[in-house]
Amino acid sequence: MIEIASGLLQAAIVPALLAALLWLVIRQLSPGRQVPGWAIGPVFAAAYCAGHIVATWPNWVAVPARNWHWILYLAPLAAVVGAIGAARPVPSMMRWSLLLAVSVVAAWLLTHRPNLWLPRAASVALLSVYFFSLAALLEPLSERVAPAAFLAMLALAAAALAAMITSYVSITHGQLVAAAAAALAGAALVVGLTREANAVCGLPLAYATVLGGWAFVEVLFEIRLAGLLLVPAAPLALWACVIGPLSRPRGAAALCVQTAAVVLVIAVAGVLLRIFVGG
Repeated sequence: MIEIASGLLQAAIVPALLAALLWLVIRQLSPGRQVPGWAIGPVFAAAYCAGHIVATWPNWVAVPARNWHWILYLAPLAAVVGAIGAARPVPSMMRWSLLLAVSVVAAWLLTHRPNLWLPRAASVALLSVYFFSLAALLEPLSERVAPAAFLAMLALAAAALAAMITSYVSITHGQLVAAAAAALAGAALVVGLTREANAVCGLPLAYATVLGGWAFVEVLFEIRLAGLLLVPAAPLALWACVIGPLSRPRGAAALCVQTAAVVLVIAVAGVLLRIFVGG
């Protein structure tokens, strides 16, 4: 257990520090020291990719040989496209088209493996819908929730996914997901400390592709792990915190409510894994 925790911590150090450093550098170079919201996607992708390479070194391969190897390349693709879509003024139709195109490409690459439990065409269709829906529903939330809190909730879901994958599937895969969680956590910390006010838009597509991609990769390996797909979607519970009675709390109370909502979904995923997988 200590060795596993140590491995996850080592995988998290580089992406957390790099995400924080990149954000501070961009902030220093930005007019008025206000980082444009679309910058968070590329920051996350760069930090995740660095963590991915460090965690897999010296066995890292530049040419993908397995479906999960593609996540390293899909992260910057989704980040750049997400940043373009978040720029103003980009027509809504173009923004949705870009989101759908990346979702389909990611689904096609991640389902490139033998022994799928569903026909590949069906797998591509389902995964495309999952990516598209997750990113499309998270994007408006990024404008309604405080930037640091939004990033923290994404990091919380990613950390839970890393722990579950480590426990039920693979320590190596868990370390790579931990790198994504650390990149989000590092960004959340520095955004909170600098009191950044700009919405962190453009990130959901990269988040959905990386974290949703990892969840789906494991489900392709074992259908009983389907509960993992709930974990990247846990931040969608924030909708209950921006609409209706739960939107009334402010400050620390609001953060507590938001955290409880996300944790509740993660707990449901954990129960489903316990029921169908055991352990």
